[in-house]
Amino acid sequence: RARKTVMDILTASVSGVTSITEVRLVENYSSPTSRCSLTCLSTTKAVGDSISVTAGYESANGIVFTGYVKEMRKTIPPGTMTLECTDVLGRALDDFLAADNPDAPLSYSNIAAETLAQNLLAHALLTAYSSESPGFTFGVLKPLDFQLMSVWEAVDEISRLLAWHTWADH
Repeated sequence: RARKTVMDILTASVSGVTSITEVRLVENYSSPTSRCSLTCLSTTKAVGDSISVTAGYESANGIVFTGYVKEMRKTIPPGTMTLECTDVLGRALDDFLAADNPDAPLSYSNIAAETLAQNLLAHALLTAYSSESPGFTFGVLKPLDFQLMSVWEAVDEISRLLAWHTWADH
């Protein structure tokens, strides 16, 4: 019986991606998103498609990343390609809050902190949101305006004020 090495028993798979040669996962507490880079021979995925990466040992593996394809590029050696992926909070980084009329920014009054965060995330089409109430209300004395910033910057500003941490649970 042939002896297996660690590389023989490690697996990674993604639906619609063939012959994965490299998987890089980047997660850290100070980054708003988790990222995954996949090098493969071919894929049926396109930019914007959802992606789920399963990895581990042949007898014990599980989902290590969920998100969407943000960028695709051909790589060296020829015949391979790299898919750059981000978790759903990448959409909050990419979605920009800019009113059609600069004198009428996105404005909120008398709104609970958790509802404000939920409403802002909804601008980036992120609706699977949950939090506990800190009992804090924004916009009591005057409206709270958001203009010319990403959804993530707005949510992060609220989070920092309340000593919250916002993350994508995957």
